[in-house]
Amino acid sequence: MMSKVTTQSAFSEGAPLTGVVAILSEAQALDALEQCMAGLSTGLGRTYLLLVHGQRAAWLAPQLQRLLPIPVLVPAPQDKMTMQPDHLYVLSMQQGWTVQGNALWAKADGCTEDCAAELLLELAAQYGPDLKTVILAGQTELPGAADLRAVTQAGGQLLVLAPETSHYSRLPRSVLAQTRPTAVLGAEDLAVMLSAGPASSALTREQLGLLGTAQLPQPLDKVLASVTETARQHTGQDFAAYRWTTLLRRIDRRMQQLDLQTLGDYQRWLSNHPDEATALKDELLINGTRFFRDRPAFAALEEALRSWFAVLTATLPLGESGFPRVPAVKKLTLLRCS
Repeated sequence: MMSKVTTQSAFSEGAPLTGVVAILSEAQALDALEQCMAGLSTGLGRTYLLLVHGQRAAWLAPQLQRLLPIPVLVPAPQDKMTMQPDHLYVLSMQQGWTVQGNALWAKADGCTEDCAAELLLELAAQYGPDLKTVILAGQTELPGAADLRAVTQAGGQLLVLAPETSHYSRLPRSVLAQTRPTAVLGAEDLAVMLSAGPASSALTREQLGLLGTAQLPQPLDKVLASVTETARQHTGQDFAAYRWTTLLRRIDRRMQQLDLQTLGDYQRWLSNHPDEATALKDELLINGTRFFRDRPAFAALEEALRSWFAVLTATLPLGESGFPRVPAVKKLTLLRCS
């Protein structure tokens, strides 16, 4: 049973937070929010902060509570409060907020133009690799977006919604113009990332729908960068610009064929077996010429076309060119298709 949306004001010592996810969006981008948060569940031990531009934070909270199994809270600006794991806190960015450990409270001097960026920088400084920052959708640019490089410099993840997937693209575009994120993903792929474990731990095969349960030896973006660079050195093909999800799907196929359990295992296999780079290249490239080299397929196609043409010439009147008249061909085609 889902919890009722509440306004929390009490402060008490709570359990230390094992990870924080900060999501920046506008309330009007409700579709993107629903897709992005679809994977949230209890038991991950992570605290979620939804930073909302505009005046609709109180309206947005009950919309999300209908969808989520975790409590959705609207903090009271006048009080200091304790953040709890497996809770979502909806914060209006018309009010400045500050975080110290698991404590959250409103700033006495209100909100500056950069209050969202300021809060994200505070979180990056305190939570480092245990912070995931998601830039979702909105028509308002983010002042101070260039400063968000501090998130990745601290070891956290900066995830940005692919602008072409949303009608509200000014917010993600403003961030992409000023900083380099960990990944640019669609809302469904962002949901996969949010349902994975904390940023400092492994992403599992079950969580990604791709990879195994063992620990990644490095942050995911560095592992993939190493894999694509090794492939480039041996094949001349640069796959660094490929989508994160595409790379993992293709790598997972190779891992299954090689009976490797972790992405780290594959990284080492690729480094020690140069011929694997060619196999990975073939897996990643869309091989459009494979069909045209398939002689049995062409032989079957040739036989089918000869039979079809024989039917046309035997049953349809011929035009001056010696070929069946177009209207008659259309009529016979419709009859055969029906």
